[in-house]
Amino acid sequence: MGYSEPIIDEINKKLSDFLGTFFEELSQEYLWQHMMDKAIVPEYFRHLGYWWGTDKRIKQKVEMDIVGFLWMIQLDFLVSVSGRTSQ
Repeated sequence: MGYSEPIIDEINKKLSDFLGTFFEELSQEYLWQHMMDKAIVPEYFRHLGYWWGTDKRIKQKVEMDIVGFLWMIQLDFLVSVSGRTSQ
């Protein structure tokens, strides 16, 4: 075992935490820029945010990294950037 393998393992463990927020922001910016292209964004939205809670079907906590809202109280579509779930 070389010296680099433990370092690479540690980087791989934290890479998602380090890049996750940046990638989510970049993804939201992409959606705003392509909002009028129905092939990319099928529904109009007024606000992008995030959501977390319990998925009753799988009985696990889930996180949706990008949520598009038509109105502030009506949920219209969800996009999972990372696909992370936690228990």
